[in-house]
Amino acid sequence: MSLKSGLKALLDSASITAVPVRIGRKPKGSATEESTIILRVIASTNVIDLQGVNPLQMRRVQLDCWASNPKDLEAMITGVHAALDGYVGTLSEGTGVQACLPSGDVDLDDETLRQVGAALDFSVWYAPATS
Repeated sequence: MSLKSGLKALLDSASITAVPVRIGRKPKGSATEESTIILRVIASTNVIDLQGVNPLQMRRVQLDCWASNPKDLEAMITGVHAALDGYVGTLSEGTGVQACLPSGDVDLDDETLRQVGAALDFSVWYAPATS
């Protein structure tokens, strides 16, 4: 299990307007008009000190939120922020999150799919689960 699967489970349990959360991309053949959240890691940092690599790590996570209309998109964005802003705790797969902080967003549009979207970035500071 990984940080991504733990965050997916957290978002799934938050019941963000019953929108499916996918890791990486929409599955091939899924309905183009289906609202969805795509979760991916876009940057990472390992904390290094004089004793070597510290177990504390940072991943910048991007959540691409897609909806068929601006009202549903706004509800999705609000739900993601409610679940992740300031989150501290242990995810379902054992990752210990020390801080989850919003770090930017950008509007997205897809004329082909006729969807509106937003990419939300969060900096997640965590200690990986120990197996």
